[in-house]
Amino acid sequence: MTFKVKEINGASGTETPIGFDSSMKLQYEAWGTTPGELADNQYLANLLQAVRAYSPTELNQLPTGSTGRPNQLRRGAISWNEDEDSGLKRHFIFDVEYKAASLPEEGESLMQWSFDTQGGNVKIFTSQATTRYGTGAPNFNNCIDVNDDAEVQGVEIVIPALKLSARKRWVKDNALYKWDTFQTYIRSLTSVTGSTNSAVWQGYAIGELLFLGATGAFQDGKDNEIEYHFAASANVASYSIGTIAGIAKKGHDYVWVRYEHALDSSQLVRKPKWAYVERVYGQSDFTSVLGIS
Repeated sequence: MTFKVKEINGASGTETPIGFDSSMKLQYEAWGTTPGELADNQYLANLLQAVRAYSPTELNQLPTGSTGRPNQLRRGAISWNEDEDSGLKRHFIFDVEYKAASLPEEGESLMQWSFDTQGGNVKIFTSQATTRYGTGAPNFNNCIDVNDDAEVQGVEIVIPALKLSARKRWVKDNALYKWDTFQTYIRSLTSVTGSTNSAVWQGYAIGELLFLGATGAFQDGKDNEIEYHFAASANVASYSIGTIAGIAKKGHDYVWVRYEHALDSSQLVRKPKWAYVERVYGQSDFTSVLGIS
């Protein structure tokens, strides 16, 4: 039996400035050339299959006020009614709905990012600038809260801190995410936890991203998701601690300072003498190990 599908002129839909709620409906007429050969349920199933094959799975349109990026509409629900007035036996009208593609469906790759910029707490022992008040106030060289024994007490402050999470959907037919390779893959994730990026990755310079580990689950024969967690800290080309200038560090390096005693206005003070930058994390190629880029 031959099945015929024809698009009916005219479409309806809605459109929003950002496109998230955009939708469109297309209509098709479909019929079989010799409809008496199949039972009603099989005949309708074949018509539906023909409409699915004929109608596009996705549409691209430009929503009002857009910057030129296509708004993708994905084929969704299909409904139908028999057109008894067409003059053709067992002739059907199909309504095919298209809606904005917010999330990929099963079997499609997905990459989502979330972030947290609430900052972090750290104790510092020198300030960026000091203003002294009182006659003869000694110069402590930006050291904070120096006691009578010339010990630097420091203060706890909030500093910029960015935490990132990337959620990746691994489709069930991906070779990396199969049961026989899954154990090897998660062991690789474990081995690079607590390492920084050895190459530029997702726009972050070498050393700026620290991999904190991953969470997820595995179900054989299904799409599965893994969430990858990172801490971001910018590299610093040059900064000063007291009179020590030109200190350079990667984002997650550790800096410590050795102080010395000195006299200022007959007052025993402490001042930074040496600064040390320690690389405390190893480096890894996130693209090759994590499998995402």
